Amino acid sequence: MNRTSLLARLAKLNSSQDSIEDAASYCLFYRRQAPLVADIWNEHFNASATNRHITLLYLANHVLQNSRKKGPEFINAFWKHIPAAIARAYGDAPTDASDKTRDRITRLVRTWDERKLFGTGPAMTALRATCGLNNQDAGASTNKPAEAKAAPASKENDAENVDVSAYSVDTTTAALRPSLQKAAETSSKAKLVLEKIREYTNATGGVAAALKEGRVTTEFWAEAIGNGKSMCREAAANLREAADALGEAAARARAHADTFDLAHAEVETADAVVLGAKRKRSEEKDETAAAAVAAAPPAQQQLEEEDSDAEYEPE
Repeated sequence: MNRTSLLARLAKLNSSQDSIEDAASYCLFYRRQAPLVADIWNEHFNASATNRHITLLYLANHVLQNSRKKGPEFINAFWKHIPAAIARAYGDAPTDASDKTRDRITRLVRTWDERKLFGTGPAMTALRATCGLNNQDAGASTNKPAEAKAAPASKENDAENVDVSAYSVDTTTAALRPSLQKAAETSSKAKLVLEKIREYTNATGGVAAALKEGRVTTEFWAEAIGNGKSMCREAAANLREAADALGEAAARARAHADTFDLAHAEVETADAVVLGAKRKRSEEKDETAAAAVAAAPPAQQQLEEEDSDAEYEPE
């Protein structure tokens, strides 16, 4: 709770219904800090002018009446300051008949007494005495017991009609102390759980950011992989076309090779025929020359032999 904010609201407080309800709603929101709220209210009460005391008491009354069914926090917290505040406000109020401040304070105390807001112990008796209330006028619980039993209470008002005259604030506080202690322990455990939840929330936020970043990265790579697949399919199609072209070229090469082999065989055959013809012609020529030599006269043979024995003379 912000102390400065509450003091500012108390400084702006006036006696209108809206102003009091607005300030009371702010105080009721901080029920777990009821002692601090009551202390700040008392500090402002003591520092305020006399004519503002009744307005501040109206605010305290609104907080007390609207919080009593939810727990005793505000009742216990304000009770530490109410007797002194009532005594001061009643004692400082003007005594002339035209001023209604004392009547309003008396009416507040009578209401608290009738509703057993602070119990019926000696402290409440002293508070009644502060305002000049006597036993006849103290409240329905002391002077009207038969009237309290005359009409059966409805179920929804049972909580308000329970007789708590045997309990004082101190007794009620002592009885509630174990429950309050357990509530405080539960509150501490709840705080630890909230801290854990906060830690997990922060961690989850980091994980969520990482997941988001990972999702963006995954989408990027998915797009890249998709583009790669398209390029691979296009390359595969090109490879198939190239393979088909190579197949056709290989078929043509094989056809040319077969043609070349056939031509080579034909050339070799032709070479063999030509060589055979040359050999045959040479043989025929040799045979013809041998026959001519054999048929020539001996003189001619001798002349030829002499010619063959002559030395070479250069010309």
